Amino acid sequence: MRPVNVVEAVAELPKQLEVPIRKHPKVKIKINEDTSLNGKGDVYVRVNEYEALIKRNTPVEVPLPVYRMLMDAVETKGEQNKDGSLSFRDVPSYNVTYMGEVA
Repeated sequence: MRPVNVVEAVAELPKQLEVPIRKHPKVKIKINEDTSLNGKGDVYVRVNEYEALIKRNTPVEVPLPVYRMLMDAVETKGEQNKDGSLSFRDVPSYNVTYMGEVA
């Protein structure tokens, strides 16, 4: 069984601004495999009422908020310095290729 990464977000908007995620413009993306620990499994995404299991290295169409969430996802990586102290940095969680808007 392939590992699955999970990404979730919930956005609270005033009633007059609420738009179902599926009604947003769609974009075509590809989540590429990478050498990280979870870099080969499918990616489960959930934004409000929208859920999807995205297979890596496969072009897919997703609502724009899903793409934005993937681009904003970061992981904190730490490494030990020569003096024994730790340094931390945020790195993108996913290597996402933007392939354009869907007409």
